[in-house]
Amino acid sequence: MDMPLLDLISAAAITRLSSFNSQNLGNTAWACSALCVVDDPLIAALSSEALARISDYAPQGLGSTAWAYANFGIPDEPLLNSISSASRPILSDFGTQELTNLAWSFSKLDVRDNPLMDALSAASSTSISEFNSQNISNPSWACSVITFRDVPLLSALSSSARRIMS
Repeated sequence: MDMPLLDLISAAAITRLSSFNSQNLGNTAWACSALCVVDDPLIAALSSEALARISDYAPQGLGSTAWAYANFGIPDEPLLNSISSASRPILSDFGTQELTNLAWSFSKLDVRDNPLMDALSAASSTSISEFNSQNISNPSWACSVITFRDVPLLSALSSSARRIMS
């Protein structure tokens, strides 16, 4: 990886973050995380901008931002609390990947957010028949890591796993 180039891109991005929309912010966090580029000033600036505009985020941006910080291993509590609060009222708009990314992300960071997990469980129950194997494994793993015992959710995940394996 060309670190000097990535450093230049990071420095340029920081100066322009205020002009980014919520999708651009989420995509930037996701891209840095996917490249394993942990640039502390950029990550802090992305968090600050995201917090200021969290109500503008669509489900994909909420899910990918949570995933990015989990992949970084950064439990940014104010950002995660904001993502949780912004997500819960609109979980019915989330696709399967966004639902399972949130569950995985919070669990990866060992964040026990029971209101979010309860809401994710309820939202997942309506779309669990659409889950693929990755969508089944992420919340299953998440429930085990944070010891979230939702018997109806776990039963539905188990049934879906058996359906896929048949």
